[in-house]
Amino acid sequence: YYFVIGLVSIILAVLLAVEKVPNRRNEDSISWPIFKGLLMDGRFLLICLCMFLYTGSEIGSWGWMTTFLKDNMGFNIIKSGLAVAAFWLSMTISRFICGYLALKYRDKYIIMILAGFSSLFIFISGFQVGEVAMWFVIIGLGFSFTSQWPMIATFGSRDYPASTGTVFALLVGSGGLGGMVIPYAMGFIGEKYNTHIAAMSPTFFLVAIVVIFAFIGEPRKSASHGKSS
Repeated sequence: YYFVIGLVSIILAVLLAVEKVPNRRNEDSISWPIFKGLLMDGRFLLICLCMFLYTGSEIGSWGWMTTFLKDNMGFNIIKSGLAVAAFWLSMTISRFICGYLALKYRDKYIIMILAGFSSLFIFISGFQVGEVAMWFVIIGLGFSFTSQWPMIATFGSRDYPASTGTVFALLVGSGGLGGMVIPYAMGFIGEKYNTHIAAMSPTFFLVAIVVIFAFIGEPRKSASHGKSS
């Protein structure tokens, strides 16, 4: 199965590579002066921290989901695989819902609500609940995890509309770093201490996102070139 999926991925990658697309006239490349300025901006670094915490929490939660379900809930490999599928299906459906809500409400509050609910579901997942309840928790995780990544990235880029290339490079890099560190830490905790504690550990990271966005304020009206207004 992995061979077939890998082969399909290669074919799709080749088709994407040969597809003709128009070149952008004004390419937004990475600027090192702006890069240095952003590293001195405390507000932007907090948003990068949120990206670090969210990405690591999401990857750690679904990446270790099958292991935790087998260890904590006694799921077999088929049920564990279906659980991950249910997680991603609910996340996909919720993307459409959040896209609609983003047209009506501020993304700051949507991020806080989603992070709050995902922390709650992760906290519950660490306990020995019934199988039916666990399925609701898994689906709830998919609904609450969705759209946090793009909304945090969009929120962070609004302070620097003329420097999106550099801004997104730092935000994506922060998420990638979190995706390496936090899942590794969860695995270490599960191996050395307890899988229940490991499963619940992202709760604190997501609560931190809620707290940060509660105090960070709205995007600044004018900021450019890595300097605060």
